[in-house]
Amino acid sequence: MEGRHTTTAAATVGALALLDRELRRIVLVLAALEGASRVYVGAPYPHDVAAPS
Repeated sequence: MEGRHTTTAAATVGALALLDRELRRIVLVLAALEGASRVYVGAPYPHDVAAPS
C-alpha cells in the first residue's frame, strides 16, 4: 500500500510543478526530503519509494 501513497504524492508534486513555475523548485525539494525522511525512519521499504507498485 505504501507505493500508492508515494505515487499520489509524486503526482501532486508533478502537477504543482507544471502549474506554477515559481513553486517548482520548492515542491521538488520538499518531495525529495519527504521521500528520504520516510526511508530514513523506516516507514516504507526503499524500493517502494524508488519504484511504487
